[in-house]
Amino acid sequence: MNNKIILIRHGQSTANVDTKLYYGPDENIVLTSKGEYQSKVLGRTLHQTFQSLMLNDEVTVIASGMVRAQLTAKHALHRFKHVSIKHDHRISECDWGDSAQVESSRSVLTRVKSLIDDHPTGSLILFTHCELMRIVDPISGAANNTEYRIYDRRRFQHVFMDRVLLK
Repeated sequence: MNNKIILIRHGQSTANVDTKLYYGPDENIVLTSKGEYQSKVLGRTLHQTFQSLMLNDEVTVIASGMVRAQLTAKHALHRFKHVSIKHDHRISECDWGDSAQVESSRSVLTRVKSLIDDHPTGSLILFTHCELMRIVDPISGAANNTEYRIYDRRRFQHVFMDRVLLK
């Protein structure tokens, strides 16, 4: 199961419950107790499903620069003591800004491609956000909390990245 890209949406956050929180700085939005629980359940699933991948293959784990994704990764991967979690803003939530400053899908894909290009070998496990997952994979659409999607690395690059960036 090498050379995979696994996208994982963060657990339920306080802003998923109270959407008014999205109208301020959202880097520090935390998980609810339900989000922590979802992340721990995800961890059991990841442990069962990806144990051989995590032990035998080159795997890089990256959480977005936002606290809710970092906490999801921490809770989900606590069983994998040897795994370190890096943080990278390139897989953070889309920049909504004001209506004149909304980040384009092309900009989001450019950031994701840049991160993937910086890690050319092995598998990537990326803890990220709903809208980013929807933009990267519009066929599958929006992701539920702690939903994960597994892609072959070459197919991911060709189907999801190149379709927009080559236009």
